[in-house]
Amino acid sequence: FFSSLFFCPSTMPKPLLQVSCEDDQKKPLSDYVSVGGSLHLAKTGLAVGQTGIKSSDNEILSLSVEDLKEIGRFGKGSSGSVKKVQHIHTQQIFAIKEIKLGGDRHLDEISKELSTLYGNEAEGNVSPYIIDFKGAYSMDGSVFIALEAMDGSLMDLVLPNKGVPEIPLAYITRAVLKGLNYLHKTRKLVHRDIKPQNLLYKKDGTVKVTDFGVCSELENTKAGANSFVGTVTYMSPERLDGRQYSFSADIWGLGISLIQLATGEHPYESLTASQETEMKFWTLVTHLKEQPPPSLEGDFSKEFKDFVGSMLHKEMENRASAGDLLEHPWIKLYATGDEDEAKSSIEQWLVAVPQIQENISMSQNELDDVLDKLVSGS
Repeated sequence: FFSSLFFCPSTMPKPLLQVSCEDDQKKPLSDYVSVGGSLHLAKTGLAVGQTGIKSSDNEILSLSVEDLKEIGRFGKGSSGSVKKVQHIHTQQIFAIKEIKLGGDRHLDEISKELSTLYGNEAEGNVSPYIIDFKGAYSMDGSVFIALEAMDGSLMDLVLPNKGVPEIPLAYITRAVLKGLNYLHKTRKLVHRDIKPQNLLYKKDGTVKVTDFGVCSELENTKAGANSFVGTVTYMSPERLDGRQYSFSADIWGLGISLIQLATGEHPYESLTASQETEMKFWTLVTHLKEQPPPSLEGDFSKEFKDFVGSMLHKEMENRASAGDLLEHPWIKLYATGDEDEAKSSIEQWLVAVPQIQENISMSQNELDDVLDKLVSGS
């Protein structure tokens, strides 16, 4: 099923992306769907078929519709439903998303998502701060991606006039930074859409980074990207200005997210609340050029204020890296425990806030939106 079928366009159905036919034996330069219906991702060498994923070195991660039993739904998003399924053999609960193969954009996003998730599992250097990838398969013109089921996003913790206390927030931040440090240093990836909605938690205190459909790979740490994807209100000045950007763009997004989590309000909320996306973009561009960057105001420790300030320099080269931030005094003072203590601190905070507990079931709608955006790029 997974064997590659190469024919010139005149003898095969038109591929979703153009495939070179100069040599039947050469690796294709583009992603394509074979006559048999499997999705072949050129850059990674992955093939997604009815029975799972096969890599270029013939390693197979098996998963098929026969392995799964639907037990519910997380909700319905803009491009399809997110199913809650149970793996028949392991009894594990997954969130599984269907993505219809509708053209170049979807293929590109699926390729980025799968290469990041599969790479995290396959390279023997698994990061516990990246959402667990459970497999993928293709069927009837769609790709189905299975992920571990989480309980909600950090956006659940953004409560009006009630921010997250510094100790659990420091532990949350430490986990996110470890995920970003892995993406930046080990995988050479810029996430490009760091925001509370893309940082997921479990009720046991686990925190993980998700949504890799818009990741950009840099060949080395001095390289830059210049494409424009992500959420406008979390974008760094260089991205809004159309300049090249690098790993520090993710640090800016996290800095904005921390202000939102600590205060219960996005720093640009009053500036862009009633505006459409295009108007928000121009408002933010003008504001960042004419005004200083946002800062953490209020009754917070000087270490926390300095920590956030080090993330929100307008000049990208002046921002601290994820590795630097893990050594910052705020993390060292407020996140002193091991991983078990970190999870316990976050879990106690979740339990202590009744409004969060009441909203856990409601937050599945937001979780659906997060999973939906894994491949929509919106």
